[in-house]
Amino acid sequence: MALPLFAESDALPIFDDWALAFVHASTQLASKYWDSCRGDRLMPTLSDLSLRGMKAFVADVGLIDVVRHDGTMEFSIRLVGENVRRVFGNIARRDLREVVPPEGQARWRKGYELTVNAKRRLRVYGTVSFEGKNWLDFESLLAPLGSGDSVTMLFSVFASWPRNEPLT
Repeated sequence: MALPLFAESDALPIFDDWALAFVHASTQLASKYWDSCRGDRLMPTLSDLSLRGMKAFVADVGLIDVVRHDGTMEFSIRLVGENVRRVFGNIARRDLREVVPPEGQARWRKGYELTVNAKRRLRVYGTVSFEGKNWLDFESLLAPLGSGDSVTMLFSVFASWPRNEPLT
């Protein structure tokens, strides 16, 4: 069941999908790859991932550190692929608070927090509401990385395309 993650007056809603009904080839491949890396564990670690394994979708990858401090969770974007950079700019090595205006942070944080708390993969999809790029539709895989049941990072694969263009 898809539920709006966040709706603000000037932004279109985005949705979560625990059923993982991915429509883009990159997110489909990435979801299968994450699952193969975790094996019989709750989640893979960062060291389980390899560039060779992500070759088909590495330009769409993002790695987000989960920073816990005094009972709060913050997110720091460690790395982004070229396709992510084309949409959001050079956001690598920056905290989410520095990258996204306050009115949009809840849109990003909601999916991140859902993934961390559930300790499982999530599909997030909708319309990009970043710097007026609302002509782009998107879907993302958000998946936890860590050891045991401790999520220390998020593995993200972001795909976007012009609205009303068929996916190939």
